[in-house]
Amino acid sequence: MDHVTNSDTVDVLSVGGMPIFAEYCRELGIREIVNDMLRWDKEQWSATPGDLMVTMLVNLMASRTPLYLIRKFYENTDLDLIFGPGALLLDALHDRHFGLLLDRMYEANPQHAFDMVSTVSVVRHGIDLRLHSDTTSQSVYGAYEGEGELSITYGYSKDGRPDLKQFLYGLVVAEGVPVAGKVMDGNQSDKTWKRDVIDELAGLVEHHVSQKVMYIADSALVTLENLKRLHDVQMLFVTRLPGTYQLTKTLKQAEEKTNDWTNVGAISDKPDAATYRLWETTDELDGRTYRFFVIHSSSLAGKSGGKAAKTPLRL
Repeated sequence: MDHVTNSDTVDVLSVGGMPIFAEYCRELGIREIVNDMLRWDKEQWSATPGDLMVTMLVNLMASRTPLYLIRKFYENTDLDLIFGPGALLLDALHDRHFGLLLDRMYEANPQHAFDMVSTVSVVRHGIDLRLHSDTTSQSVYGAYEGEGELSITYGYSKDGRPDLKQFLYGLVVAEGVPVAGKVMDGNQSDKTWKRDVIDELAGLVEHHVSQKVMYIADSALVTLENLKRLHDVQMLFVTRLPGTYQLTKTLKQAEEKTNDWTNVGAISDKPDAATYRLWETTDELDGRTYRFFVIHSSSLAGKSGGKAAKTPLRL
């Protein structure tokens, strides 16, 4: 058996979880999606935009290296093991290429690329399209004067810093997998964003997914405009009817007269878990008939009567 006696002849290459990250990118077809979307010349690029995007994503998951240091990051890795034999040359991984890639991605609309990848993940993994959405605010420091495509300004702060300017991020997930997302102005209304989500989700699944979409959202979804749009695209949804609607009070009063509850018990295994019972009916809102539930929670019974009009609405 031969033995290595000179440590200078040993090349130590580290890959960690990068081959797994790269395989997920291949499974989702990110290389092909990016190459098809972007404007690029095969004669001028030493690596395809799709390959460069995958190297950026793998780096992001493994290290979050600045663009100008990505080449250095990959110097002590096994590119053939991560990306496939001969797929990438180290010399192609320079910041000019990555900068050009980002410019072309912006030109092609990164939101569209995200939607395409999300659709592939939904189809290939059979993800149940019970979609949940919410927004969060990100506070920032600095002046941020002037108006650009993104308005960083004051708005309702969800992280308790109304003294700071902010931007918002909205995310839609299915089984924990992001299927839609958007960075928004700091004073963007949740109700307006949820209206946009309806249109985006309808377009996202129209040609790619055969199963019905169930959109689960908080009460900001309930506006007459949003209800009409949900009806037009025939999207099932579950939400909470806000107390600002007279119908909420009407439904609670109707339940009190019938007192015909269905016990559903606890939805948690904890010993002190709340128990629930519900009353079901149908009624009209803005000329359309929906299915409503009034839900009673034992944990809230002493606080506000324990009743809330909730609406798993089906069109």
